[in-house]
Amino acid sequence: MSAAHTLKVVPLLGAALIAREGDGVLVVDRADPARAAAAGALLDVVRTVCGGDDPVPGELLGRRLIGAAIELPPEQVPPFAAMAPGRGGVTVVLTPGTALAWFDGDEQHTLSGGEAAHWLDRVVPWESGGLVIGLEPIATLLDAVATADPFGDLREGAVRGGGAVVEWVADRAVAAPTSVSSDGGDEDEDATAPIAAPGPLVSPVAEPVPPKPPSAVVVPVGEPSPPAADGAAVAPAPPVPFEVVELSALEASEARAPLPVAPPHVEPARAPVAGPAAAPPVAPAEAVPAPPEATGPVVEGIRCVRGHFNHPRARYCAICGIDFHQQTVNPGPGPRPPLGILVVDDGSAFTVDADYVVGREPELDPGVVAGQARALVLADPDRSVSRVHAELRLSGWDVTVVDRGSANGTFVLPPGAVSWAALAPRQPAVLTPGSRVAVGQRTFVFESHHVA
Repeated sequence: MSAAHTLKVVPLLGAALIAREGDGVLVVDRADPARAAAAGALLDVVRTVCGGDDPVPGELLGRRLIGAAIELPPEQVPPFAAMAPGRGGVTVVLTPGTALAWFDGDEQHTLSGGEAAHWLDRVVPWESGGLVIGLEPIATLLDAVATADPFGDLREGAVRGGGAVVEWVADRAVAAPTSVSSDGGDEDEDATAPIAAPGPLVSPVAEPVPPKPPSAVVVPVGEPSPPAADGAAVAPAPPVPFEVVELSALEASEARAPLPVAPPHVEPARAPVAGPAAAPPVAPAEAVPAPPEATGPVVEGIRCVRGHFNHPRARYCAICGIDFHQQTVNPGPGPRPPLGILVVDDGSAFTVDADYVVGREPELDPGVVAGQARALVLADPDRSVSRVHAELRLSGWDVTVVDRGSANGTFVLPPGAVSWAALAPRQPAVLTPGSRVAVGQRTFVFESHHVA
């Protein structure tokens, strides 16, 4: 359930761009003109997602922003930070070069996007009262708060600045399912700590999470925790959903370079006016063809008018957000792009562009040894996870999970479900975006911006 709220955005001094669309806020670095096109793509995503009627667009915005960033070479993505209302609080997304501070009473919490290899996300509770988001260093960002104009309030559009103070008065909450239950899995001698089925879902409570090693892509998301061996529910890990928000167009004086993923719309240039009559317009430049896409297996899909390749039953383009119901789509084959990400309960994330073997020692699996799948290692001192516990397989546009005959079983909780479902050993089950998977006492969530 949600309630009315008031959002106030006070710009801070700086040379970045601060944009607001609805309740979405984006701060993007504008120091490098070569990254202007990518900054424009991020602004377009915020405008599309946060300009609608969804009162909690945070989760969708995060997926769309990650999708846009994945499609671009890393060196072309500028540092950016975004926030928007999400389930259970305010979702925030940070990339290296950006920072976040929020206040819980008299206690101040800070977070740096540099603690992640690619991006970092958090959920800040509405009760915190407000946050500061912008470019690093965090000390400079907080010093700028003292000189901020208390009457400043960005209602819509974009302005220059190094960050923003976001304040709100709100009472948002999302009702969580009350309980879940399921049966365990098959026996496996290598997992010595039997556990019960995953326990009750609990509404997320945002807390700081220890920084992850630079090798991991940190995109924390709150997960329901399986109960302990005695049947008592284990408190859920601090949820850290990721979120990003923004809107507003780039300044008219700054031209956008064509995105590497698709040809931009080119406006005809006009010659200067001479005397009473203007010179005829110059013919528009030729559109730049889209570069080759990923090298994944060839699958059937559809392309938007900008050339982005999508799921054949997609309602919107996963990259630019164009509504397919309002345009002609081009069906045909193409290289399959990454299908999403797996976000583990410790905050690490893995791109879903190949098969994975999941377990305590998955590198021992013959498929991993042969290079047919990747290893997703889940550390588990309690040995509730089998050496080779489960497998994720890619088939066309589908991502399936298979229990490999583990001792404690594999459980799936689809979005909106109130109880976990135990998988039959070696029987694949398709994962929908937002599905959570319990492997022993470890969990992960499958997120995707390819929404059919």
